[in-house]
Amino acid sequence: MLIFGGIFLLLFGMVSFFKPDILYQLNTAWKNSSYSDPSDLYVLICKISGMICICLGAAGVFLFFWL
Repeated sequence: MLIFGGIFLLLFGMVSFFKPDILYQLNTAWKNSSYSDPSDLYVLICKISGMICICLGAAGVFLFFWL
């Protein structure tokens, strides 16, 4: 179970870090009637949370193989 959670966090973290506009389209853009790009703060928060998820996912995968 730890391996699946680690892989999920790795994938989500990579999408969040490298493509925050995809998360913006899925989460927030449908609420607006006009097309707009994500704000700089939104992109920064996505990149920070993506890096945290990547670190936690890598730790989970590492622990799975180490334990």
